Amino acid sequence: MTTQKQKPCIISWPAHLLGLLPGVITVLLNRGHQQPDDWASLWIGGRILREGLNEHLYDHNPEDFAAWSGPVWGSFVAETSPWPHPFVQAPVVAQVVGYLSEVISFDTSVMLLTLANCWALVVLCASAYYLWFHRVAPIGWLALGVLALYCTAAFQGSVFLGQTSPLIYAGAAYAVSAARTRPLSSGLVLGCVALVKLTPFALIIVMFAFRDRVRAAVIAGLSSVMLLAVSAVTLGTEIYGTWRETLSYWAGTFISVPVAQSLPSVLLRNHYVESEALVPVIHEAPSYVVWAPQVLAAVLLLGLVAAMMKQRRIRYELAVSVVLCTATATTGLVWLHYIIVIALPIAGLLWLRQRWVIAVIFVFLLPPLAPLDLPGTHLPALMPGSGLLALVLATAALLGVALMKKEVTR
Repeated sequence: MTTQKQKPCIISWPAHLLGLLPGVITVLLNRGHQQPDDWASLWIGGRILREGLNEHLYDHNPEDFAAWSGPVWGSFVAETSPWPHPFVQAPVVAQVVGYLSEVISFDTSVMLLTLANCWALVVLCASAYYLWFHRVAPIGWLALGVLALYCTAAFQGSVFLGQTSPLIYAGAAYAVSAARTRPLSSGLVLGCVALVKLTPFALIIVMFAFRDRVRAAVIAGLSSVMLLAVSAVTLGTEIYGTWRETLSYWAGTFISVPVAQSLPSVLLRNHYVESEALVPVIHEAPSYVVWAPQVLAAVLLLGLVAAMMKQRRIRYELAVSVVLCTATATTGLVWLHYIIVIALPIAGLLWLRQRWVIAVIFVFLLPPLAPLDLPGTHLPALMPGSGLLALVLATAALLGVALMKKEVTR
């Protein structure tokens, strides 16, 4: 029986330390210059629950995704950031942030989140490398990968807006990399991150298809269900009904702003909406806009099936990378910071020795094609939707190379 000491290391301790340097530098450069609207949404949600105002957790402006609504939300905005978007996560997320708000201030939480995001970038790159290479990432390659992703508009946007996307996708990447050798930690991490951003739930389904990853999948499913159950008991089931109604409402709408990277958002880029809203909501769209994400998902998943049939030795690596990227790229709301998940197919292309393909893809992740937000600076994108294009290209390239190559061996 394999003991804990015998289990292979996924991320080396020097790698963890590597995350501290960019973390400290980023905190010092950005402190007081960020606009953490996205983190403010979670923070206000937590404060609302701590104050016992549960019925106001999902208050929202139905015509503006970037606008808070009602006096309850207004009473908390002054202590956070001016444009928090509506709270759309599960109530259990607000519960956790609410406990955090009892012990630290909002400004301190933003600083710690920035530090954690930089550490998460290292975890994401190291886990993606381990997934494909089945060994710990050399510190030189890891540093290069971290630097490359750090410079992307997706990561810089995460830092500027106070996003949790680096943490979520780092957790997902670690979970799929450690599922066979460390099912307990893999399952617990995946169960937690899936509650914050629902797309990682797709990984649980994929892992059930691989016998040596089933334990991790079971633990992930049980942990998420248990957290939801405890939360529902303590908060009541009514608030979870409101959450489902909120998700249903936003799923039936479209938005089109430069940082929105969903396929409908890109296709509706020139759709004029007469509104004073910062992020106006579009309620009706042509049928091709509605069907486009489903067609894209079908094409990528069919390509995955074909690639898995040919490349049997890397079926798992292909499945988790393509499914997570497809789920991310084809959801109704895709923000630029979601594109950081591209680390998984990029690692696959690196393993397949497609360095020039990687270089071309990275062009779409950097200014001037992608927008960039830095302290006191906003550079608009020359190519709206460049992040989505990069993610789809990376996923398609991974599948294309897998289909064209002879069956690979390790």
